[in-house]
Amino acid sequence: MRQVVLTDFSTSAKAQERPILLRDASPPATIKLMNPLGRLYKRALIAQRRTFSQVTQKAYDFTAQGLNKNNEIVNVQLSSYLGKKYCCLFFYPLNYTFVCPTEVIEFNKHVKYFEEKNVELLGISVDSVYSHLAWKNMPIEKGGIGNVNFTLVSDINKEISKNYNVLYENSYALRGLFVIDLQGKIRHKTVNDLSIGRNVNEVLRVIDSIIHVDTSGDVCPINWKKGDKSFKPNNEALLEYLNSSPKN
Repeated sequence: MRQVVLTDFSTSAKAQERPILLRDASPPATIKLMNPLGRLYKRALIAQRRTFSQVTQKAYDFTAQGLNKNNEIVNVQLSSYLGKKYCCLFFYPLNYTFVCPTEVIEFNKHVKYFEEKNVELLGISVDSVYSHLAWKNMPIEKGGIGNVNFTLVSDINKEISKNYNVLYENSYALRGLFVIDLQGKIRHKTVNDLSIGRNVNEVLRVIDSIIHVDTSGDVCPINWKKGDKSFKPNNEALLEYLNSSPKN
């Protein structure tokens, strides 16, 4: 039997040695266990990113370059909208792809409705601002997106996608969408697979619901849309709503 000394990093920042006996071991040696601090740090980062991206939690603040509607390169800071505007962040995988131009073009068709609701619409991908500009300059009939009237953010270092927990295989973002309120809190999120596009009208419906809840104190029942009946969050109001709703 040979005595082997293991260096244990798990109980203290300072390495501790503890002897054990191994049958048929080679001459005495020091075997170092893997330092778990790196793993713990990585897990903490992942947990933090999940927290940042959760509904009811504060949204991850970021500053990044973006290309605005006038094709100017600007700095975009999410926290600059606090107390002023709601924000809708929609992540898309890449410029010059397939589903992505259909989404960007459709969001652009509805940009005036976001503006009417006091919502800042921000498209985000891992492309550079120069790639955004070239894509905007490409005609729609040739696969471009034309003159988009909202800001396209460059997440070229992938930090925004990571912190919103939508980065796919460390390459590009899934189709994540986040609605952030005036206090900087995430109120709604969806994440689609790469090949599945989103519904802009549904996004606008959800935004209407959030604004209505914030301004009225009501809750919005299933399939609620602007102009429909809502009710106060108490049992009496619920029963009144249920009894006044169609039974079939």
